[in-house]
Amino acid sequence: MGAVQVALGATTCTSLGWLPVSRVAALPLVAGAVFGMGVARAVPSGLAPPGQ
Repeated sequence: MGAVQVALGATTCTSLGWLPVSRVAALPLVAGAVFGMGVARAVPSGLAPPGQ
């Protein structure tokens, strides 16, 4: 029921309490992406042809 109300726009969110929570949640996502790009650059892929 709550998801339907949110999807239809029947609710309003006036507080900004969700903003710090979303920033803290986004931090490990960004850190994981940067770490993954570093690992991908350091470790050669088994799918790449030899000499590349």
